[in-house]
Amino acid sequence: MGDFLKNRFLVATPNVQDPLFAKSVSYVVDHSEQGAVGLLLNRPSVYSVADLMEMVNIRCNDDQTNSRRVFVGGPLQHKQGIILYRSEGTWPSLDLTDDVKLSISRQLLEEIGQGNPPEDYLVLLGHAAWAEGQLEHELELNEWLIQSEAADIIFKIPPNRLWNHFMDKFGDNIAAKLSPHIGHA
Repeated sequence: MGDFLKNRFLVATPNVQDPLFAKSVSYVVDHSEQGAVGLLLNRPSVYSVADLMEMVNIRCNDDQTNSRRVFVGGPLQHKQGIILYRSEGTWPSLDLTDDVKLSISRQLLEEIGQGNPPEDYLVLLGHAAWAEGQLEHELELNEWLIQSEAADIIFKIPPNRLWNHFMDKFGDNIAAKLSPHIGHA
């Protein structure tokens, strides 16, 4: 299995009833035999980036940054700030793809606050995780559709349009074609 779903998108089907995950799009940052880790990309939090900066005592004078929304990355470690970004930079980060990086660096958050942000970025709080076999089981129940698209789509499509963007790619009446009972007699 290895990296089977790493760097792919999980698009919630209409079968998903959990309010946090219904109509969500998750980006899988790691997937192994032990489980998977992902980030919800289209769940705005109640916080702006300015609110987050204030909570961690970082000065933010940039109006554009102040008004940006922080997103809920998932229900786990919901106080952990995560920045997905696309840019050349020297901030401590994990390369997810050739051009998309993940960072939890305070230094990067300070740069954003000083008006020196990466080319494109998304600030999230928390992450989602699936235990061994859990994601595979949810896939069998048709709770997720897998989409392989360039990761930079994270920055090209507004988060509030991301789920519709992917659902449009799957075609008309996808909900009618999916059933939690497919393959079960």
